[in-house]
Amino acid sequence: MAVYQSNGGGEDLAALRGLAEEQLPTLAGKVLGSPPAMRHMDVLIDPLRSGWLPQLDNQRLDELVNHVQHNLTGDARDVRLRTKQQRIAFVRERRKTHNLKLLVRNAFVSAHRRWLPAQTIAAPPVPADSAQWTLLGEGRRDTNDAYPHQLQAWTSLDRMARARRAADRSGLLVLPTGAGKTYTLVRWLLERMDEDRELTVLWIADRQELVEQAAFSFAKVAASRPRGFSRTLRRIHNGASPATTLADEDLDVAIVTRQSLRGRLDEAAKKRLRRFFGARPAVVVVDEAHHAVAPTYEDLLDYIQQVTDPLLVGLTATPWPSGYGATERLRKRFPQTIATAEVGELIRSGVLARPVHHTVETGEHVELSEAERRQLGGPDLPASVLRRFDNERRNEAVVQAWLDRPAEWGKTLVFAVDIEHADRLSARFRERDVNALVVHSRAEMSRVDVLKQFRAATGPTVLVSVGMLTEGVDLPDARTAILARPTTSRILLRQMIGRVLRGPLSGGDPAAHIVDMRDHWDDDVDVLAPVEIPMDGEQEGESLPGERPHLLPRVIDELTGGPVSEDVLYRVLRGYRERIRGQSGLPAMTSATLVGFFRLDDLSPPVFDHTRSRYDELIRAELHGKPLGVRGPLDLFDDLPVPRPLRRDVEAVVDFIRAQRIEPPFEPLRAVFSVRALARELGAQPMTPSEQSDWLRKRFESSLARSMFPGFHAFYEAVHQELFSLGLPDAHGRFNPEDPRRRSGASRPQAKLRHSDRDLGELLGRVKAHARSLLAADDPHYLDLLATPLQVDWTRNPTNTVFAYWAPRISGPRRGTPQIWVNRLLSAPQTQIPDENLEYLLWHEVLHHLLPRQGHDAEFRRLEAMWPNSEQHDHFLDTLAERYDLSAAG
Repeated sequence: MAVYQSNGGGEDLAALRGLAEEQLPTLAGKVLGSPPAMRHMDVLIDPLRSGWLPQLDNQRLDELVNHVQHNLTGDARDVRLRTKQQRIAFVRERRKTHNLKLLVRNAFVSAHRRWLPAQTIAAPPVPADSAQWTLLGEGRRDTNDAYPHQLQAWTSLDRMARARRAADRSGLLVLPTGAGKTYTLVRWLLERMDEDRELTVLWIADRQELVEQAAFSFAKVAASRPRGFSRTLRRIHNGASPATTLADEDLDVAIVTRQSLRGRLDEAAKKRLRRFFGARPAVVVVDEAHHAVAPTYEDLLDYIQQVTDPLLVGLTATPWPSGYGATERLRKRFPQTIATAEVGELIRSGVLARPVHHTVETGEHVELSEAERRQLGGPDLPASVLRRFDNERRNEAVVQAWLDRPAEWGKTLVFAVDIEHADRLSARFRERDVNALVVHSRAEMSRVDVLKQFRAATGPTVLVSVGMLTEGVDLPDARTAILARPTTSRILLRQMIGRVLRGPLSGGDPAAHIVDMRDHWDDDVDVLAPVEIPMDGEQEGESLPGERPHLLPRVIDELTGGPVSEDVLYRVLRGYRERIRGQSGLPAMTSATLVGFFRLDDLSPPVFDHTRSRYDELIRAELHGKPLGVRGPLDLFDDLPVPRPLRRDVEAVVDFIRAQRIEPPFEPLRAVFSVRALARELGAQPMTPSEQSDWLRKRFESSLARSMFPGFHAFYEAVHQELFSLGLPDAHGRFNPEDPRRRSGASRPQAKLRHSDRDLGELLGRVKAHARSLLAADDPHYLDLLATPLQVDWTRNPTNTVFAYWAPRISGPRRGTPQIWVNRLLSAPQTQIPDENLEYLLWHEVLHHLLPRQGHDAEFRRLEAMWPNSEQHDHFLDTLAERYDLSAAG
């Protein structure tokens, strides 16, 4: 009633008073949430203190008062309260701080667990928006299994804690994703803190997300400590507590971003650190410790080791930083090896299951409003965006994906976007005679009973949930995870995948199936795919309608003979699926050479031969503080052909350089694909149509083609278009400005192309005027498309990869505007490249503007041939390299 009254709901309040008493608990659960949401505590705190508090038994009241006193300072913390009335009055007199509301709410939930069994979830006892957290022991049983690498880690940490020399008190814990790095260390730290009340912990990370992950792990694991255990924790970054709170006298655990401690330590930051450590024993943890070789980190750790004698622990999955001497400096900082484990080793030993990835294309195209785009910097996608994925077509795709192979999927976890989505999905599964269960905070059946039924099921079973399965639940025989909700949170994605990664040693299966319901997004919406959480030994399965999925062969790196990592290939695919403000299906170069990737913490941005020089320019500018000469980093790539780097790829490289002040680690590789070369190879082999199809499918699945093309049929058509072109009477085929032929033969070129200022805008105007006359009698629809905005410009620098191409702008105020880019190398005087040849080149790109998804198909070539003297222009441009030295592009 207090909530309705505070919101001015007079009519609702009158109706509420007319309800029978037995109806009120059900209504309260729907309105306030089960348990009551923290946002309602502003109005619930007084009714609870006045009406509910006197009903508490002495034991629960004592616990609440003890918790409240522990969070106070001064005389109130130590005052002795002898009677129940004094204790009630003490709680009622407290200021309505966030901590007080939190403690009262927790006591209320705890007191009612006997009739709300679904609320016994092992979850962090504090919300993410709390300024100071209290880590409370509740005596819960820790259900996590202790694996050999964790036992080794705890033994090594105990040994380091007893050591006296600084070199013996600093070590590196190297564990891969899924092996429990954070849990391993947090559990040991809390046990030490239980033994030593003075122990303090400083946990340093590079990103806010890592801070939040560590904080929630502390809150969750602390519940397994005995009752009476209590410590304070703060998250310190831009979205939580300020850096000044590091000086709090009663702070036990500070989890901070390195940036919050200042890039270069000033005197204020040094004072706060000295105040935090004081004379107390300390453990300093560096998350993603391979960054510790950066100058800013080295300055920070040097100072910390001057003012205190900490136990220094580094956490990493990649102990090989880039740069000269970096690995040596890392080992000098962390000379001890605490524990190591490889993913392959954990899979072979049965601790982890081998992940097998499957992709189901949903056909959903997601367009975001400007307001939604502004919310993309949050921890996950905006709720308004997630709600769109609860629709009939997509829900049917989720259910059908499971029905295609129930025996193979076995017990399956389906992750939905919200409660309504979970209810609808589970209902649709049951309509198709599937044994389907649902678990969420408003489900009719308690969480405990649902999980009991799921574990007891003997056949293929589906369990749909929202967020109640991502952590704190033990379902070892769950074999498949269907990700029916998209996410931008790596922590959430790891948690969803992690629910099915229990290997045989943990009661699970040798293989875990990860089904990615893949939607189509604008390029600046960096929705994650499961393959972006790299794990050695993973395999990818392909889902094709009407066919039994099979494992894809690996794309081979020509330099090492080993496979190209699937997370790199996914970023390549994202580049080729570039979608900018409604523009999609962009024409790509028909040949591409992948030359490497940047190995960053969050993702692995691929580098192609045509993007390498721009990345080098960006890195030099960032390291040496030189101006880029463009509006922003992404603008460096605006005039390059597809695939261009995604916004997130460029931002990740920039963020790494600015944080570490070193070059991002670059892993060279080589994977080449050419439609033209493949067409020549196909044409040289006599095969039946069936044999051709099989031959091409193998090439498609084992090469970059599977990332370059939206599917096998598009690839098949592109190869046969090129094969047809090569079969034309001149034996050379039609000219392709997106993939011009290189000069062959021993004769030297006669001259170099000179530079001249050419007005491309005037040329495009003439092309469009002539195009109207050509198309008017052909198809009026093309005239409408021709009237849409289209810009033209020279590329920033000459290039030897393309003559011209069409694509939307990827940055700046004209982002999304269709643009024709012409190689600046061709800005030569008319005596070398006449206007009519450039106009024909522009006509070719205008046709891509009219037919953006069709490539060089029959209709494209029909319209291209309508241009006067097209065959002569083809010949002129196709033989340009025989007359001029085009290698000047560099």
